Amino acid sequence: MGNKFKSNLVFAGDYNNSTGEELKKLVTKLDLQEKVFFLGHLINEIKGGVLINSKAMLLCSHDENFGISLVESLGYGKPVLTTYKVNIFKKILAYKAGYIANDNAKSFCRIINKFENLSLRQKRLMSKNARNCFKENFNLLNKKDFIPDFEKK
Repeated sequence: MGNKFKSNLVFAGDYNNSTGEELKKLVTKLDLQEKVFFLGHLINEIKGGVLINSKAMLLCSHDENFGISLVESLGYGKPVLTTYKVNIFKKILAYKAGYIANDNAKSFCRIINKFENLSLRQKRLMSKNARNCFKENFNLLNKKDFIPDFEKK
């Protein structure tokens, strides 16, 4: 079954818990050990390196008030695949910066397959859209009202 999975998948973050253990078992069961990697918590240059070298950011969140990792990914020009449970999903949709799934495994798998089947040109356009989404909505350097009072002249 592992041969059908086109891309490598990197899990970043804490996986030393019951969910992580179940994911590791599933990876073994599906014979995906050469395609799925568990990296743990990433910081600084390592995190940036992983983002730069990724095709997209996947966050199958059930309840995410503000997905800072999604915003970071948009900043790197990476399309975002997530759920309607993330409060920035409307911006992602408006900019065509990724795909949004319902909060279930079947729907999330559907958007992964949809993304994987895009042409290189379509993926590049989505990456450009992701970067624009970040620049116009989340880049604090563009927010004139964000300048602290003591810096205003």
